[in-house]
Amino acid sequence: MSPTAAQPAQSDPNATVVVTGRNFGPVPGAVSVGPRTVHCTEWTDVRVVCELPPGVVPAATVVVTTASSLVSSQAGGGDLHFAVQYAPPVITSAALGDVGSSTLVTGTRGGGLLIVTGEGFGAPSLPVSVWLVRGDATLAPPWSDALVPGGHNALLRCPLVADRASPTNLACVVPPGSGAAWRVLVVNHDVPVEVVGAPGDAVSPLRWRTSGPSPQRLSYRAPHVASVAAATGAAPAAGGFLLVINGSDFSVSAPVMLVGGLPCAVAAGTFGHEGFTCTAPPRQVNRDSAVTVTVDGQTSDPHRFAFDGPVVTSVTPSVVDAPASDQRPRLTLRGANFGVLYRDGLPSNHSVAIGQQACGSVIWTSDAEVSCVPGVEVEFTVGMYGVALVVAGDASTPVSITISCPLGTYGRPGDRCARCPDGAVCRGRDTDPAAMAGYYPLALAQFVPCTPAAACVGGVTAAEAAVGNSTALGCSRNYAGQRCAQCGVGAYRLKGRCASCPNTAWLLFLLFSAAILVAVVGAVYLSKKRINMAGLSVGVVS
Repeated sequence: MSPTAAQPAQSDPNATVVVTGRNFGPVPGAVSVGPRTVHCTEWTDVRVVCELPPGVVPAATVVVTTASSLVSSQAGGGDLHFAVQYAPPVITSAALGDVGSSTLVTGTRGGGLLIVTGEGFGAPSLPVSVWLVRGDATLAPPWSDALVPGGHNALLRCPLVADRASPTNLACVVPPGSGAAWRVLVVNHDVPVEVVGAPGDAVSPLRWRTSGPSPQRLSYRAPHVASVAAATGAAPAAGGFLLVINGSDFSVSAPVMLVGGLPCAVAAGTFGHEGFTCTAPPRQVNRDSAVTVTVDGQTSDPHRFAFDGPVVTSVTPSVVDAPASDQRPRLTLRGANFGVLYRDGLPSNHSVAIGQQACGSVIWTSDAEVSCVPGVEVEFTVGMYGVALVVAGDASTPVSITISCPLGTYGRPGDRCARCPDGAVCRGRDTDPAAMAGYYPLALAQFVPCTPAAACVGGVTAAEAAVGNSTALGCSRNYAGQRCAQCGVGAYRLKGRCASCPNTAWLLFLLFSAAILVAVVGAVYLSKKRINMAGLSVGVVS
């Protein structure tokens, strides 16, 4: 016998295998295709036509056995096993429900109906399965799902809808999953997929045929963050509190959660498609506190989260001398919620404001302390200023400091400190210039010499002198008036100086004392005279 074989498509229910040769005999014998004996509709000595059974093997052997049990053989003798090629399934399109596009999108929960059309999906008696595959994942026994979130190899089975299967049309329920770039494969089996690869089952690789990947790619939706909130309402910059994240499409595996670029560890047992809880990292002072969720290579849009704002409780020093251009003061701010410095070379996202001006270079020390040195571009004027710390756009309540003038300068609120004028002494802080000895203030910054210099003792400001002219404030003894140019009460000018008027009180004392002395002497004298006269009178009488 010299048979030949046709190569029918397995999806054709009317497909036949035609064997031609000789010596088949007039009586029908038997024909087998692979392990199956087939029904033959025509039998002659040189031609046999039989129905092709369903199958998937790429090279099913065809054997003709005559009625007298002779097996087909080639001309030179020996058995002849030639092949019937079963065509693999072919996918022409895949769509979710009635919607078809170049990129199919479904939620991570799955559940959508995937419609696959093509040809060669097999007769009803031939098991078939639908799979989602990506990367270099391959279909091979043991035919188990191999979901690897975030990896390059993944395999998911799409369970068939029983009443939606035909040689040209299949429907399956999209399984839960995540990620993008999934393609659809259709697999024909010689045995049901549930038992293929079962323990102890020797599975031949020739017992299945796989389609090429679908032209469309299936993508699960990227995660979406709808809200982020601290579980207790408090969100200190030091971190460590629980964050509650709500949204959708967080997939079937724990996501990668980032807050300000640092991981937020997902709490065990809290993960779900619509939300989960994680432990917040510390706030990064040079990053916006954006919350992102990454699942299987897909990242949500950033969602702004607000840590508790910085609180400044003190600024040291509280009184600052307005600096010269080459000498700038260092301000130290203390408080809470200043965050931690994320040392990745990014520009700083925190600053210190002095009134409406920025305090130059900011040095982060800890969550409770920062300092800054104002640059030369910062213009200081005398007065009170509010100092505030700004972290990623969040500003603290200002704390007041006073900008005053250093020793040797002077200035009033709103003014820049000026050099002390000639003839004056400047004590700094909030005091006006005061006159030196020998000088007198005519105005805030005008001091003139006194004539003579000894007339002015100094130490008075222009404001004090304006009030104290009538009391000779700032003038030496015997001097009064503006510039101490007048002689005071009880003084007279003598040779260009003011001298004290003579004091006659001691003369009156002397005259009074002399008068008393004269009276006493006179009384004594008269007393003596009366005694003598009395003695004389007595003598005459006797």
